Formats: sequence, C-alpha cells, structure tokens
Amino acid sequence: MPPSGTLRQAPSKPVYSWSDRLSQRTLALLVFLIVILPSGWSVLFRRQLGSMGGMADEWHYLGANLAWNSILGIGEDPVVFRPPAYPFFVAAVLRLGSARPVQISGEYLARTEQLLYLAHCLVLGCAAVIAYSWFTRFMGRAVAFTAATLLGTNAYSVVLVGLARYDVVYIASLLAILLALSRLFAAPLARARQAWVTGLVIGAATLVKPLTLLLPPFVLLALGLRGRSWRAAVGTGLLLCAGMALVIAPWTWRNYSVSGRLIPVNAQMWSAIWGSTVQPLRPAPDHYQWIELGGPLRQIYIRATGEQDFDIGVWLRKNDALEAEFKRAALANLRLRPVIYVGNVLRSLYTLAAHLNTIQVAAFQELQSGGHFDPWRFGRGHPRPLRHSAASRAFGAWTASLTAAAWLGGVLALWRRDTALLPVAVLWPCLWIGHSVTYMDIQYYSLKIPFLFACAFYLVGRLPGWTLRVPWTSRRPSLRGVVSVALAVSGFGLTLWVLAAG
Repeated sequence: MPPSGTLRQAPSKPVYSWSDRLSQRTLALLVFLIVILPSGWSVLFRRQLGSMGGMADEWHYLGANLAWNSILGIGEDPVVFRPPAYPFFVAAVLRLGSARPVQISGEYLARTEQLLYLAHCLVLGCAAVIAYSWFTRFMGRAVAFTAATLLGTNAYSVVLVGLARYDVVYIASLLAILLALSRLFAAPLARARQAWVTGLVIGAATLVKPLTLLLPPFVLLALGLRGRSWRAAVGTGLLLCAGMALVIAPWTWRNYSVSGRLIPVNAQMWSAIWGSTVQPLRPAPDHYQWIELGGPLRQIYIRATGEQDFDIGVWLRKNDALEAEFKRAALANLRLRPVIYVGNVLRSLYTLAAHLNTIQVAAFQELQSGGHFDPWRFGRGHPRPLRHSAASRAFGAWTASLTAAAWLGGVLALWRRDTALLPVAVLWPCLWIGHSVTYMDIQYYSLKIPFLFACAFYLVGRLPGWTLRVPWTSRRPSLRGVVSVALAVSGFGLTLWVLAAG
C-alpha cells in the first residue's frame, strides 16, 4: 500500500504510431491495394504507351506465339535472341485470360493489351510488397510503408505498367534478389539453405534479363569481406551457383538444341557491345540513341541477312549471322578506335547513376490528348521532337532530389559500415557495370527504381530524431515523419497530375 496521503500514479501508456497498431500482414496488404489502384485506373481509363511504336520490341508477340504455338520464336521457328522469362509470363497471362485466336495477328495483340497491363498492375503491387518486406529489415515500419507505396505509385512506375515490355517484371525480380540477399547475409545458421534459395531467385531473374549472370563474384566478395572464412564463403557461393544453374541450365540446353552453340540465356551481347563502339553517345536519358546508329546498323543487317528492307522476323530468324557480324564489327571498332568505347562506358556509368528517363511521362500525357505515338520523335533532329510537359519536368525534379538522397544514403551506410544496404552494394555494381560495358539507352533506366527508393528512404530513416513544432496543435512530429509525408504527398500528387492529363 502507498503511504497515507499519497496517490498511486497510473502507469503511462506507450505512444504508438499508426503503423504500430497494424500487423505486418495488414500493412503489406495495404501496400498492395494502394499500389494497384492508380495503375489499374490508368490501364482501364487512360491510353497506354503500349509498344511505343516498336521501341518496346516484340515481347508481346513472342509471348503470344509461346502461348498458342508452344514455341519461343516466330511461328514454328524457335529463336535465341530474347531471354525467356517475360515471354513465359505473357504466355501465362494470355492462356489464362484470352481465348485461342485463329492466328496471332496485330488485332489479337491489340485486343489483349489491356489484359497484359492489368497483369503488370498485379506484379507491381507484388513488387511493392516485396520492397516493404525488405525495407522493414532496416527502416521503421512507417518509413518502409511510405517507401514501398511510393515505389509503386510514382508516375514513372504507373506509366511503365502500360508498356509492353518486361520492365515491371524485372523491377519485381530485382527486389526479390535484394530481399533474398538480405536474408542470406543475415542468416549464418541457415546459410546453406538460404544460399540455395538465393541462387534460385537470382536464376529466375537472370531469365528475365541476363546481366545477373555476373552476380556470383560480387556475392562471394561480399561474403569474404564480412569477416567470414573464405572457405565458407566459397562454399556458400558454390551453393548459390548451383541454385542458379538449376533454373538456367534447362534453358541453356534448349538454346544448344536450337542453335548448336552454348548460349546460357540469349544471344544479344555483341549487338549491344557494338552499339557502344560506333560513335560517341552523349548522356541522354530522354533520347533513343539506337536510332542514331541506323546507317551502320543497316549495313550490318544487309551483310548478315542479304535483305534490303528491315524486318524483325528476319532479324530473329537470322540472329546467329547477325551476332557474328556484330562481333566482327565491334572487335574491328575496338582495334581502330578504342577511345570511343572507353568514352561511352564512362558516359554510361555517369548517366545510369545520375538520370532517369522521365520523357516517357510526357509521352504518356501527350497520348491522352489524342497524340499519335512516333518513336522517331525520341531521336535527335526530328522536326517535332517530343518535349517535356510541366508535370514531367516537375517529376524530373522530384526524382533528381530522390537520386541525390539515394547517393547520400549509400555514402552514409558506407561511412557507418552499416550492412543494411549490403544487398545494394552487391547488386547495383553488377548491373551498373554490366550495362555500362555493353550498351545504355532510354529503355534501361527502370532498373534503378529499387535502388533509388531503398537508398533514399534509408537516409530518411536515419535522420536525427528531432521533433518539429506545429502551429495550433500540441503534436510534435518527428523530422523523418515530416520528410516522409512530404515525399508521399508530392510523389502521389505528381502521379495524379500526370493521370489527369487529357
């Protein structure tokens, strides 16, 4: 009993933020629902970028041919030019959601576009959930929630949903790698099993885009430098490679059966390298630079195929001859003018680190006003080039701020020797170097999205615990809360601005 004349003080109740009152699964479900709303609304009620007049390549057709002819190729002719994962995704969507066509025509592809884009919406929602699961490992739940929802609701991601390319699926696969790597680096007791699982995840992502074939040495280096024995690191690396091989090897065998050559994923490397050896390429995220290589490209096409007029079907069927000719031309260029290639590699390193191709946001807005999509307007010298809108310029400034914050976050993690961003330190250099030493153009900037939001919001989560005085209220929100809300409101506001066009 308390002494006479005194009162027992009631225990103070802990102060919970809104995110603490909800379970992890509930927050993940909210992330998913919030992300699919703007992208789904866009697909249903707005015109989409689609194939971008051919710039998005022939992925939709390849998936349709795989769905109904069971062949990744042109009609009955199998090809080895493209990685298989995204065509298999398209094929699954078409088999589930559409009837078998009499033939795979342009009319059928147009009729199934919306179905494909709605599937992209679901993948983007799942990507945001994966991001949230990873972010909560090194951020507070409220900051992680904001980061994950913005990753999926920013104007760039919403526009990508309506693009007939692998971008959204690739973003999801990269986030899956980052989550798997974070678990691998944090689970020494389950290292063998987690290494195997991580290898499976990396293998699946490699079948979307093969740059992650280069990833095992980066993982091995990270494991060795963390203070573990190199013998254990090598063992883990071998298990990871075994998991990758289990996924990739069947497709490698298929490629060998088709072409008689050892092609791990697809045969496209020399055409990409050749593109970086022809002429100096300026850092230009909003220009389609492959158009500028049209003259030399036509000469190689004619020599390799014997055809005068360009045809994508001929390109795919005669890819072996084209790759051999690209290899010969690239090596000749490297011998004669190596400075051009070195300069292009350095420029690619810079532009991939500093830029994002926000001109696609302007293209999306122009489509809503009834504009006709012309891919040549993405090149230089067009009499009516595609220009930025007010919304795309504002979004570009927003992403530039996010890019600066991301690099500051990466430097802060390195300075503090914080292993939270170790997966980024492993995967980002692999992709950054891989694209820079091959070829960098307008279509490839989307791979930055996972790293941009992870590193920028890492910085937000590490802001000082200062509180701010708000007029006319007794609440004192934290600095990181204010910054998170400001980013969320501005980012989502820009998305609404873009979607309201037309």
